[in-house]
Amino acid sequence: MLHYKPLSLYEAYFFLQSMANGFSVEEFFERLKHRHPACRSIYNDYAGSLKTLYERLGSVLNDDAAEVIDKLFTSLSNGPKANRLNAPCLCSLFVDAMGAFRFTDYDEFRAYLYGFSENVPALIIENVSGESVSGECDASMVFDAVTASALPQKSKNNIIAAALNSGKFIDSLIDLLIPVAEEYERCEEIWSPFIEIFRDDYQKFDSEADMMRSKFNYSCDEESEFNFFPSVTAFYHCDVFTGIPNPGENKLTTALIGVLYDTFQRQSESTDNDENEVARLMSILGEPSRFKIILRLMNGPAYVGELAKCVNLAPCTVSQHLSVLTGAKLVTSVDSGRRVYHSINHEKVDKFVDAIYSMLRSK
Repeated sequence: MLHYKPLSLYEAYFFLQSMANGFSVEEFFERLKHRHPACRSIYNDYAGSLKTLYERLGSVLNDDAAEVIDKLFTSLSNGPKANRLNAPCLCSLFVDAMGAFRFTDYDEFRAYLYGFSENVPALIIENVSGESVSGECDASMVFDAVTASALPQKSKNNIIAAALNSGKFIDSLIDLLIPVAEEYERCEEIWSPFIEIFRDDYQKFDSEADMMRSKFNYSCDEESEFNFFPSVTAFYHCDVFTGIPNPGENKLTTALIGVLYDTFQRQSESTDNDENEVARLMSILGEPSRFKIILRLMNGPAYVGELAKCVNLAPCTVSQHLSVLTGAKLVTSVDSGRRVYHSINHEKVDKFVDAIYSMLRSK
């Protein structure tokens, strides 16, 4: 089902993650205007509205919030700040994303998070080691998995502290998310025009599975159930969540789609052979771990756990890199049972290589 009302709690979550990782609306659009100068005027309009929205959301935070935001929402991985957005953070260990963000009643949201806290130890182990946990897991199992991971020491310390006192971290998370979500709802006059852009881009598909393949290079079972939601704070990004169904139920796939995601994808596709676009892709592949992932996928599809072992990174870090590669359309994904397999998008890669070759020959 295609929805046209954003999930306020997810909007708050993504905004706080953006703050923690140094995202700037102005800098984002300045880079785009350099890449697509013909779009300068419309980009200025978008930037003005989104900057106002971000300022309104930030106005409800008190002076003491910065330290807590940094601890809860900064990426668990090292790397340039521009690459950290959308990466797993400490907060993501406490929320089953689509289980938590769907709530519109904030008392129900609180109750859900407290009830979900018993899953935190197993979720930590899965995120840092890639291994699923069956049955109960104790503090020693969490400690062993975290200390053996490739995460920075600061992240390890924060994760272990959260595992030992999850209630304290959940309280801090609630105190941050709900005021921002409430302010987001009061800003509807700012974000509602972006929903019309989203409506125009996505209401024309024959089927939801067709939309997933066409727009997001994500292949899934035709019998899956789908929920699509727009996001304004994550205006340039797309998150896909696939739940494991209970026996006799269809798989539920949920996509949170940035309201300008399709706009930016069309601009990139129209400039596949442009020097700025080629330079952008070269910058993406210039990150050594991402390049290693591409080289591994040249040998065939792989899921996150396999890639993590290949490049010697925590699964949550690999997921971060895959998000960037998928956004650049260099990688496609296929939902296969309980796992999502990632593959090279040969058409995009071939165009990229041909463009480099053509440019070098013309000089």
